[in-house]
Amino acid sequence: MSIGGAIAHRAKITRGTIKQFVGRAIGDTQLRNQGRLDRATGNAARAVDKLGNALKP
Repeated sequence: MSIGGAIAHRAKITRGTIKQFVGRAIGDTQLRNQGRLDRATGNAARAVDKLGNALKP
């Protein structure tokens, strides 16, 4: 996993957490769900990168 990729994935996770928190605070379920989706995709991308690094010879 490159440093740039790690930062990008972490940024997506953080952005999702913020969206989820703000959505919950203002009662906007769509924003909250977008936050959940951003967090899930960021975590999935991190997992795929880690798996790819583990499988490298």
